[in-house]
Amino acid sequence: MADFYKAVRNGERVPKLFRSKKRNQYKIRINDSINGINLNTSLMTCTDNLHEAKSVLRTINERLYDLKKNHDDEFHSYRLNEKRIFVKTGNRPSKDDGNSITLQSACELYLDYMKTVKKRAKKYVDGLEDTYLRRALEHFGKNFVVQDLTHKKIQAYTTKYAKQSIKSGKNIGSLPSIDTQEKYHNALKSVFEHLNTKHKFGLNLEIFAGVDFIRPKATVFEELEQWCSFEERRKQLSELGISESEENAFKNCVFSRAELDEFVEFFKAKLWDSGSVANKRFFASLIFMINTGCRRSSLARLRKRDFKLDYGEATLFRLKGRGDRQWNRHTVTYGVNPYSKYVDEFVQTTEDERACLFAEADSWQDEVNIDEDVDRKNAESLTRSFKSAVEGTKWHNAAHFHRFRHTLASLLLNAEYSQEHIKAVIGWCDDSMVKRYSHIQRRVASETIKKAFACGSI
Repeated sequence: MADFYKAVRNGERVPKLFRSKKRNQYKIRINDSINGINLNTSLMTCTDNLHEAKSVLRTINERLYDLKKNHDDEFHSYRLNEKRIFVKTGNRPSKDDGNSITLQSACELYLDYMKTVKKRAKKYVDGLEDTYLRRALEHFGKNFVVQDLTHKKIQAYTTKYAKQSIKSGKNIGSLPSIDTQEKYHNALKSVFEHLNTKHKFGLNLEIFAGVDFIRPKATVFEELEQWCSFEERRKQLSELGISESEENAFKNCVFSRAELDEFVEFFKAKLWDSGSVANKRFFASLIFMINTGCRRSSLARLRKRDFKLDYGEATLFRLKGRGDRQWNRHTVTYGVNPYSKYVDEFVQTTEDERACLFAEADSWQDEVNIDEDVDRKNAESLTRSFKSAVEGTKWHNAAHFHRFRHTLASLLLNAEYSQEHIKAVIGWCDDSMVKRYSHIQRRVASETIKKAFACGSI
């Protein structure tokens, strides 16, 4: 029968309550076999109350008992994933006759959910519709019944896309990377997951597992050392005969502390000392981003009222990647070096408390229900200013806003701060983001070992 997760004691399995590590709730493991088929699945009870969890357990056990007793139940004709869903929820899968759904309709349901319920930006939803899902609709057809999709058909779809050259954009002529293939694959998978979770279709999601993605042929860029400093990357490009103007020439590199100081001094003379209000605004935004590692989107929303000048702090809101995006807040410290005085000076010269400091935009009237299109345009105006500022310099193809976020993470890791400290400084909400910067941790570990041998401490 279904039971709570068990531990082994004296060679025998005994009941043990199990709480999810991510959520404070009980989890039930179902190891029953019905007609020789092992269900081998688990269920989150969505409660931290022991009595409620046991009630869920009793319901599942009763359902299993009835199924084993009644061999004529249509359950026995279900696919494995459908059986698991029924045992856990009691929801029977939809039948093909009268309840089937086309891929076009499924995509429309998913896009409407992302737009109206998840409140995703219009540009994000349009990207899903016009890029990722459009290719699936063209391959399978708008009237393709989603219940007919199989693992073999998904593999054929992925393989066909991986062999087609990109026809537009900055990577025109090249084959799609594995990351890009996974994005198209996951977009289609998300549609199926939505049908299961929100519309109870009982689709078999295991067909998406084990898809083989095709790695494009190796290029000269793969010989570049990843996550090195800016000057180290320039030296590597020269040795390999790669132009610094190439699209991926400075991909996955950061600035060292000395390179960052050189960058700031150069643009202080070019922008701040010019006396122009627009130039001073942009230089202040650069310093704030370098010191805090904030995203471009957060930078464009900052107002004077969000700053605490006496403490060198500012409050960011509507952070990207948060479920409660409309309401979340994160306080950052920008007053960490002598350059912070330029941020303070610019903030003090702004009279309107609600004015956007670093983007030429109207004052916010509603800080919760912000127009996504206007918000994105404000952020894009910062990018245009950045490109204009670095044009003609050695940083023309290397400096962009998010690189400062990578740089801050690398500086903190080099200074041997813990992951918890780095999460607090940069504003990551979970450990998954820390893992994305594991490349820097590996590099730090390698350099530490080299230094240890060089100084004779080992």
